[in-house]
Amino acid sequence: MGNGFYLIMEEYMELADRYLPGRLEGLYIHGSAALGAYLPGKSDIDFIAVTKGVLSQEEADRLIRVHGELAFKHQSPELDGCYIIWDDLGSLAAESRYIYNGGEFKEGAPFNPVMWRILKDHGVRLRGPDISDLSIPVREEDLAEYIRENSQSYWRKRTEAMKADPKRIMALPAEMIYEELEWSILGLLRQFYTIRENGITSKAGAGKYGLMNMPEKWHSVIELALLVRKGNTPPEAPELDMITDALQLMDHLSSSILKEKKGLPS
Repeated sequence: MGNGFYLIMEEYMELADRYLPGRLEGLYIHGSAALGAYLPGKSDIDFIAVTKGVLSQEEADRLIRVHGELAFKHQSPELDGCYIIWDDLGSLAAESRYIYNGGEFKEGAPFNPVMWRILKDHGVRLRGPDISDLSIPVREEDLAEYIRENSQSYWRKRTEAMKADPKRIMALPAEMIYEELEWSILGLLRQFYTIRENGITSKAGAGKYGLMNMPEKWHSVIELALLVRKGNTPPEAPELDMITDALQLMDHLSSSILKEKKGLPS
């Protein structure tokens, strides 16, 4: 993750202790950094902050200053996380907690089994008890159901919208097209990996998994997504045939994830 990553998190803890002395009891990293796939200048820092008791509005206002000062000093990477209490670990309840996302501090329901699984299996401790000493229940069926639902409610709708008018995609700037392909292809491959392997992998890991498990006709679009992920975006926009292949792969992945639910071969 590099010295810059730890420097920012040290500054974050210093600010949190200054504005909320004695309240930040635990701090853990999940997401790409925990999965060994942190890319400086591209990845966010996904964190879970554990506080001594649920935060009051006045305390939340102080945290707004914490994040504001840190963001002013460091435009990148961006922090993305939530503020919970110890009893929340492993919870899937729709409890309202404070979250920081997209530069905005607000209330939300941050809990999902993917976050807990990454924390339990790969999390990085910056403050608090060792992760191995924490009770973080994650049921395999909860993780699988979350992936299936998300694949249909988010990714399927996204795919159908793009399939309805692929020429509209071609009208976008080349960089935006490649970002969309990377996001969609590697995002769906991550879900495909999880539903089959009952684990979590990075986007890069998902791409490599796709090359081993998807038909060869889609290898070129997977390789393209991996190149974009590494920051090697081609200067020219992709051909329409490449967009069509990508949409076919996305459609295949969404269907494969759903078939796993029904016990059918994918």
